[in-house]
Amino acid sequence: MQFDKLRALRPEDKLLVQAFELKSSEVANNPLAFMDNWSAPWREESLDFYLNLGWSMGHFEQDAVKGYILVQPMLFFKGHTQSLWVETIRTNSELIFATLLEAVVRIAKEKHLQQVFFHQTLFQDFESQQKGFKLESLSEFKFIKTTKWQD
Repeated sequence: MQFDKLRALRPEDKLLVQAFELKSSEVANNPLAFMDNWSAPWREESLDFYLNLGWSMGHFEQDAVKGYILVQPMLFFKGHTQSLWVETIRTNSELIFATLLEAVVRIAKEKHLQQVFFHQTLFQDFESQQKGFKLESLSEFKFIKTTKWQD
């Protein structure tokens, strides 16, 4: 794991995140992909929201984003006082994906949040990484327990 390359994303990192996405997307050759960007997690208003919360992280190499995770705390969900919602993890590397998710799970445990919660499609590009986490299901959502709280 490369935890030393992680840091909290700040509002001033918005352009770096968008540059990462534009570099890895096929917008130039596909007008439909351009329209998909209007609802992407990295669109401007989404990043304004997530980066101001202080929970999201980026993986940086030489002042460039190589991957990031957008998260927010959720209060009073499913009988838990505090959960952490993972909106997205974006990277091209399995190692960076695993590092970002592991870091968020560790922080959730450290802060006594009761679960890390996300949509089941989070692992669609890196299905092999599922075995590294004890995943539980709730309909189309999955979660990782971070305390010994009994449901």
